[in-house]
Amino acid sequence: MSGYKNGEGYSDPTAGAALARIRKQERNRRRKEIRRHLYLLKQLAGGENNGSVERTGERGNCSGGEGLPQCESGTSTKAEKPRGEGDD
Repeated sequence: MSGYKNGEGYSDPTAGAALARIRKQERNRRRKEIRRHLYLLKQLAGGENNGSVERTGERGNCSGGEGLPQCESGTSTKAEKPRGEGDD
């Protein structure tokens, strides 16, 4: 525990552990809700119905290559320029 202290300034590891558990439960609940929303958005966009949303980790599985982040599928995460604007 990182040293939770009660209102009087005394160390209170029991309350600190309980609050940490509550924060973890809330974080997991939010993550589950986000995954559910991502699944629904995928369905609305016409994605395949395989029963799950692919998880790539908290920050995604992209690695930088020559200064540009590249996803595992090989597609760049950099926004592409629309065609016809500034093409030479």
